[in-house]
Amino acid sequence: MSPADVSIHGYASTYAHRITAALPLVAAHRVSMYDTRGQLCWQSTEDCCCGSDRQAETEVVRFALEKLGCTGAARRADYELPGHRTAVLLRAADGDNVFRGFVMLVIDNRRVRGRGQPVRDLPAPVRRALQDWAQRLASSAAPPPIEHLTPNAA
Repeated sequence: MSPADVSIHGYASTYAHRITAALPLVAAHRVSMYDTRGQLCWQSTEDCCCGSDRQAETEVVRFALEKLGCTGAARRADYELPGHRTAVLLRAADGDNVFRGFVMLVIDNRRVRGRGQPVRDLPAPVRRALQDWAQRLASSAAPPPIEHLTPNAA
């Protein structure tokens, strides 16, 4: 891990703890923080959101990038998971509304309110932590060029 990655990991942990502190007790089974490329920066547990199904988690991340990553995208999307759970995906955008990453909250279906509704339905500390997370990602080192992300790039 590079020093920038370690720094982002530490900040992600801080913002994730702020988010969980603002949510009702045991509302989220899991909190995960991702950057604009869908790279995991921090997660509250080692388990993936879909039990042991890593492929299903890849689908959730792909869905999040598709729904939240484009200009003018919604600030929240919900993805149904097995086991009566929902991945509530929250767009992290900076002050200029530029997509910087997202947060995944895995929540029991009985606790999900306002399915797919705007982020403004979330507690103010959660919204503030999302904005701070986006600002931190914006100020971090730029991601490597796309050609460095593809395997076997020459």
